[in-house]
Amino acid sequence: MKVFLLFVVMTLSLNVGLMGQTTKAAPDSLRELAQRKLNEEKFIEARYFFKRAYEAFAAKEDYRQAIECGLETNLLFVRENLYKEAFELCWSMENLVKVAEEKQNAKLPELELLVSKERFRIYMKIGNSDRAREFLTTMEGISNTMNNDSISEEILYAKAIYYYTFGPTERGTACYKELIGKYRQQGNLEKVTECYQNMVARAEKMNSLPLVINTYQQYIAWIDSVKMLTISDVLNETNQQREEIHKALQENEKKLQSKQYVIIALCVLAAILVAALIGLVVVLLRYILLTKKQKKSIKVVNECSQLKSQFIQNIMAQMDPALNSLSQTAETVSDKKEQLVQMQRQIDALKRFSSDIQEFSSLESSLNEQYELQEQYVNTFCEEIMRKVKPYVNPGVETQVNAFRLQAKINAEQLERVLIHLLRNAADFTKLGRITLEFKRKGARVHQFIVTDTGHGIPEEQRENLFKPFVEIKDLTKGDGMGLPICSLIVAKMNGNIILDTAYTKGSRFIVELRT
Repeated sequence: MKVFLLFVVMTLSLNVGLMGQTTKAAPDSLRELAQRKLNEEKFIEARYFFKRAYEAFAAKEDYRQAIECGLETNLLFVRENLYKEAFELCWSMENLVKVAEEKQNAKLPELELLVSKERFRIYMKIGNSDRAREFLTTMEGISNTMNNDSISEEILYAKAIYYYTFGPTERGTACYKELIGKYRQQGNLEKVTECYQNMVARAEKMNSLPLVINTYQQYIAWIDSVKMLTISDVLNETNQQREEIHKALQENEKKLQSKQYVIIALCVLAAILVAALIGLVVVLLRYILLTKKQKKSIKVVNECSQLKSQFIQNIMAQMDPALNSLSQTAETVSDKKEQLVQMQRQIDALKRFSSDIQEFSSLESSLNEQYELQEQYVNTFCEEIMRKVKPYVNPGVETQVNAFRLQAKINAEQLERVLIHLLRNAADFTKLGRITLEFKRKGARVHQFIVTDTGHGIPEEQRENLFKPFVEIKDLTKGDGMGLPICSLIVAKMNGNIILDTAYTKGSRFIVELRT
């Protein structure tokens, strides 16, 4: 009997201990359960468990988490227009903050601000301007005591929304301008753009034509200034590159002069030391070959520098119409949407051009660093590429892949970029007929990928500059002409080359030849 009683007492003690642990973990478990229900869009169940978590955290005196759970509950109340319950919970949270301050004998401005922001949000939603204004003042007072820049910006944004909703709009615009000024001082251009977009959206929502015009003019002026900054950055980068090229040319000239002196000394030494004539001749030939290569490199650099300068001048000439278009957009309201679309196309073209210039420069400076090659089945590789290109092929054009089940060493990622570019070009210029992707072995370590189409072909006057960068482009929105030069550098880093088959006359044929 004693043994039985002892067993019962031990069992009860163990159960009590387990219940105590479960109770301690209950608030966190309730919050996790509520979040899971919210993710599953079971909003009523989520609201119930958030409310229980709020009460459990409050009982544990974890006031921060209690207020967070209360705010989540309130969002779900307002979602279902249960404003009475939402206000009651706000009143409960306010009392909870007061209790916390009394127990800790210190102010808790962060918690006070969270509850006041929730009150402000609800009154804004139901359109009660007086009460919303009251809590906006309360939030501003709390923010002043906290002396926190991010909170001050948040309050300023709330004031802008209030004045744009209830008026006067001039004060809302002033708040936005103050925000924009702070963000510009910080150099946060994304936040500045976001503020202008919010101004435009609020103005359109108010259906005020003068306000819409004014905000659009400010927004367009900002876009214009950002565009000018971008152009300035590109020009500064170009000037820096030009100075680096000039410096490299000077260094090469000094090296050439010093090597010429070495060659003269070797010639004199060869005349004196007849016994070592053969060895000296070999050394002399090596120096001559090296000198020729460096002269050729200098010539190429000079030509590239001239082409870049001419190309940048051409781009600058195209900037003027773009900027004029932006100015006309600000003055014209009736067709502003069409103008804005055109302006966006021009901006996108400039961004694409900047990206291509950076990639070309990166590839050009790393030509000695070859891409890593791996064995791949070329038939699967080619069929997957053609599948990606098919959505861009015109109706009535047939696509074909001619590749056997063979393995070849390639860099799949980079070769795919090149072939997709060639195939998409073929798709753009082929209205009827066929586009073919073919694989051929030309030897044990040489293989080719061939792209053939039956389009209108490439005019002879364009073939010479086909793979050269920085040729004249009349309209950036239709392409910047950097695609094939970039492809040529990518293929070079795979120890290969890309050529146009001029013997093919039924369209265009590009051959990518790789050596492994």
